[in-house]
Amino acid sequence: MARSTLQLVVKVTKYCNLRCRYCYEYAELGQKQRMALSDIAGMFRNLVPYARNHGFQHLHFTWHGGEPFLIPLSYYRDIAALQEQEFAGTGLEIWNTAQTNLTVLTPDHLAFLQSRELFDGIGVSYDVVGMDRVDSAGAVKNDLVARNLSTIDDCGIA
Repeated sequence: MARSTLQLVVKVTKYCNLRCRYCYEYAELGQKQRMALSDIAGMFRNLVPYARNHGFQHLHFTWHGGEPFLIPLSYYRDIAALQEQEFAGTGLEIWNTAQTNLTVLTPDHLAFLQSRELFDGIGVSYDVVGMDRVDSAGAVKNDLVARNLSTIDDCGIA
């Protein structure tokens, strides 16, 4: 039987503004590098024949980090353009989400999310019972994330 959806988690950066006590990449969270757009374009090009050969009709990309919202939104606009270029006419359905700690949520982020220019929704890492999600000074960020969750809900962001 053919599989319908291929899910891909793309770790675009390790750069993160939190220092969660359980993180296994703690030593690398200050690195601001991100995946080269040429590498992302190559991944897209290679996915087209792979999806066809294996019966996938849907590709679901989860853009992950570190914290992906520390990357300029122009990077994601470039990814959206690459997706349009590489997947146009293939018949593949593309879905994109960002996996975020939701501690970064500017008016520009809200507008970008509402436009669905790339992201069809977001996934949020949120510690509802513990105190492990902290910034570099050790401050717990649960209240900030809860406020930002309310904001995205109020704005109708999936």
